[in-house]
Amino acid sequence: LQVWRNSYVYEMGSTATFRVEQTALALEAIGAPRIAAKMRTLRNTSLGGMLRESAGDLELLQEFVKKADASKLMEELRANVARAMPHLAAEVGLPVPEKKPLPPSQDIESWEEIEHRLGVYVQAHEQTLRADIAKYGDVRAESGFDPDQRLAELDRLRLAKYDREGQKEDMHKMDELMDRIDKQLAQNPNIKPGKIASLRRKFFDCYRKYSRRPADELLPDTQQCLQKAERFQAKYAAVFRPPPIADEALLKRLAALGTYEVDMESKRVSLSWESPAGFASDWTVYSLAMHYRVDDKKALHALLDACDRLQKRFAQHQLELRQGILEHFEMHRADIERFQGFDDYALGDDGKPTEESILKHAGGGNILLSLAGGDATVIIQVFFSPDWDQEHLLERSLTDEPDTDPASEAAAAANVRFHDAGPALSPDLLATFEKEHDVKLPADYRQFLLRQNGGRPEPNHLKVKLDDGTAPVYVECLYCIEVDQKQEDSLGDAIDLHRANDLPAAYAPIGRVRIANPGGSPMRTDLLIGLSGRNQGKIMMALPLEMLLSGSQASYETLGLAEMFETCCRRVAPSFTALMSRLTPAGSS
Repeated sequence: LQVWRNSYVYEMGSTATFRVEQTALALEAIGAPRIAAKMRTLRNTSLGGMLRESAGDLELLQEFVKKADASKLMEELRANVARAMPHLAAEVGLPVPEKKPLPPSQDIESWEEIEHRLGVYVQAHEQTLRADIAKYGDVRAESGFDPDQRLAELDRLRLAKYDREGQKEDMHKMDELMDRIDKQLAQNPNIKPGKIASLRRKFFDCYRKYSRRPADELLPDTQQCLQKAERFQAKYAAVFRPPPIADEALLKRLAALGTYEVDMESKRVSLSWESPAGFASDWTVYSLAMHYRVDDKKALHALLDACDRLQKRFAQHQLELRQGILEHFEMHRADIERFQGFDDYALGDDGKPTEESILKHAGGGNILLSLAGGDATVIIQVFFSPDWDQEHLLERSLTDEPDTDPASEAAAAANVRFHDAGPALSPDLLATFEKEHDVKLPADYRQFLLRQNGGRPEPNHLKVKLDDGTAPVYVECLYCIEVDQKQEDSLGDAIDLHRANDLPAAYAPIGRVRIANPGGSPMRTDLLIGLSGRNQGKIMMALPLEMLLSGSQASYETLGLAEMFETCCRRVAPSFTALMSRLTPAGSS
């Protein structure tokens, strides 16, 4: 029972309570009241469960992080994977826990008792079922009966019933919300929209859930309530349709993106476009959202500038997003084939789902632009809801690169000086190196090696965008290619070590950087260049796991190697030349 509660009830809070209660009621129905009573008293005692339960409470989460043992968390995770998917566990070498026989407990019914009582329950209700068949007929005996179609029809009828019940409940809730908002506005006609942000948000949640649906899917009462809600919004336009900023030029730029909705909170404004201009795609549809602080014109200006750059480069970004989706599907393909199958996918000559059908199952893309930190750093995230992984969103980040002039960029890169460079290289030596290490280096990086062959750059400082703002980074050295004698910072050794650790071959370490760490001493990590895939030619940085996790167990091995490695990478520059052009003396902007 405890294993079931810890490992198989993955819901949290009231949802988990509901599932446990429904299971207990089912056991009571077949005549097993003792195990039902015991089930209601169980709590999730696993470290993972405690982590999930504390996720919504900052103090509890901080206390958990202090006391948690990372090695026990990983041991628990491996055991759960091995228990739920023993075939996959065997493939990757995870030991499958041995099922040890447990002595029978007098406090609860045994497995054999439950199985027997379930059989008795079925027999006891057999006559009821036969009476229903006699009264309503047996669809299984009809000509052309298809059990799969019948199950699909029953699912449709069941969902339609739930939808009707949901509409009634939501319209009642929306009526109550309009009454409450009406009373507050009557008491204070000049109230700021942010003061009723919570009620307004709940109202819009109900309204938008049904306002875009076809009329033939809605109950008559639902249609009437929506019409009432539209009149209510028009009556209080200043509250429900407030201008998002007091600046005509910015308002014109917002309108140029198309029709948008405004959610005004006490401190934050959220804007959303269902069909934004400039984000057309031939394989999916995109929505757009922006978040910024109330009345912050500078922040909105920065977001709109980033949006302009995003539109300008969207064709290239789409290729990157497309590749990311296909890579995500490939990572899960074996499990999808085993547990879901490919019946809903178009298959190619090789028997595998085509790229077009995979993209179709990825769902629409939701683009979110927000600001991190106090330096107007724009973060661009794109979220998909693939149906092959319905419990999680697929998130991809896009980098907001500033507009640059290639000639100016090349001139700035030429001003970087180097110390302790490696021996001079010839094109033949470089080609031999690439062949021996099975790599094809990007063109501008090859030119650098032929001209310079590594070394310590001066200046060596740049700022890199991280999740919560920018961080100062120092390029300590760029690796060189050995010619006649052993070199301390060897590019070949770095590539060999990278691959020996089973890290993605789509990247190669080309140098070492030092990252300023506000919480402690500086950290060192690899500077990477993309060799293939969506980051080909781009310069990346593998964040040290100490910046993401706490505890002595932080290592790429515990995080699943290749899968988590990319999660820990951050974009530094769109090319090697761009990296060189961005190096400045420490302390300069």
